[in-house]
Amino acid sequence: MLGLLLLLAAAQPAPAPALGAPEAVQVQTLGTAPIADNAKMASVDLVLVGEDRLFLRMRDKAGAKAGGVELAPVATLLAALADKRLAPLWPALLAHAGPDPGRHRDRLLARTETGIRLASPQVSTGDAQSERIAEPWVLASLQRLDAMAEAGRFEEGAREMQAAIARAAAGRHNTDPFAEFQLRAALARQYAMHDLPDRALAVLAEGEKNPRSRNDCIVNYWVNRAAILAELGRYAEALALVDATAAKSRKIRGGRIFDDSQLHFGWIRACALNGLGRTAEAVSAYAPLREAGPEMAGTRARALVCMHDDEGLAAELIRQLSGPGLPATAVVALQPGASAAGLFRQAYARAAARADVRAAFDVRARVLPPVFEPALRGWAAP
Repeated sequence: MLGLLLLLAAAQPAPAPALGAPEAVQVQTLGTAPIADNAKMASVDLVLVGEDRLFLRMRDKAGAKAGGVELAPVATLLAALADKRLAPLWPALLAHAGPDPGRHRDRLLARTETGIRLASPQVSTGDAQSERIAEPWVLASLQRLDAMAEAGRFEEGAREMQAAIARAAAGRHNTDPFAEFQLRAALARQYAMHDLPDRALAVLAEGEKNPRSRNDCIVNYWVNRAAILAELGRYAEALALVDATAAKSRKIRGGRIFDDSQLHFGWIRACALNGLGRTAEAVSAYAPLREAGPEMAGTRARALVCMHDDEGLAAELIRQLSGPGLPATAVVALQPGASAAGLFRQAYARAAARADVRAAFDVRARVLPPVFEPALRGWAAP
């Protein structure tokens, strides 16, 4: 669950997917689900674009389009099939995606392979900042790695990514040095999610050594390394590095640090300070993230796991399960047998065993049928 911490600009809300497709591409509405308990949204459509691209398209109370998300990652598809608010869409979704999520997985692998060949992304990431900053071939590489990891082919995907990193590091095609950081950060995230933190730290440290790396690249490498160090329990190192990152970031930006960067610095400091027994300072460092919006839900959960705060994590998961997000990602993380890395595996297992979290889960979600278990495990051996 190590995310890309892109500190060049404040994160923007993800744009609605491009459903206004060219005339040659057919767009079909496969079903609609009313939303009764949302202050802004009235309904959500399941939309098929072309032959195999599925989107959830939200509509507001006036019936106007109000954003959406592509059901491209397998995890997003599973969330849609588990979220009870989307139950009216399940028959149409299963009819197209198939009862076995392996079919969706194979389609996504084929699309991301095409993306690599065309050097152009074939999936809407939902990450507005990455889409704005990354070069098309870089986005295609990021999508390919994630698809390979979800399909249980991470080592193969990692080798492909290492080749892409080598191209970026050599400056081929006048590649911006920030592209190398984005590739390395994505690979580091996957290494961390596969319980390989030493490899994650190494791939980031190697990027720092590239003489082409600018200051904006260096601070991004540092903050990602600081996060991993905190999660490994190397609290003093993490605190020193995140404080150095904040100071360097402030210096190169004329004394200013963007709000989203402050939140990332804050949770790493909170985890490190908590681990060092400086509890009051940790509470203060975490406070802005606690008050942040739903777009920071994943970062909050990561911070609370890092701080070993079971009560806080339970409250955050209940908040996500009762929130307006569609689909709710927590409905997958709390599924029996869902895969997760080290600290997260233990923390989410404890959360799932709590009566209050289970009650919130039962209201919002269903336990997915056995046919989905391989996908929940990332197609790893039981």
